[in-house]
Amino acid sequence: MPTDYWRERVKDVILCVGDMIVDCVTGHYGVLVARKKKDVGYEIESNIYFWQVRWSYSQVDYRDPPNPDWMEEYGLKMSILVGFYDLYPQDEEKI
Repeated sequence: MPTDYWRERVKDVILCVGDMIVDCVTGHYGVLVARKKKDVGYEIESNIYFWQVRWSYSQVDYRDPPNPDWMEEYGLKMSILVGFYDLYPQDEEKI
């Protein structure tokens, strides 16, 4: 049952170009700049979406890993829900 709860909540997370995400651990922030569909060829859920993220930070500590430039949409939404990233929509009405 808890898994179903999170899967349903993912549908409520709306991402748009221009939205900002903040990595809650490192404090790095990034802007969603593009959404791209990739056909993986499976019959169920054959289209997977990825978000291109432009990160703005200076890496001061070599132990501080950089965030990925491309993030799979479902994983990004789930990461926002569980608190790995904070989402700041460009359009305030979406909050």
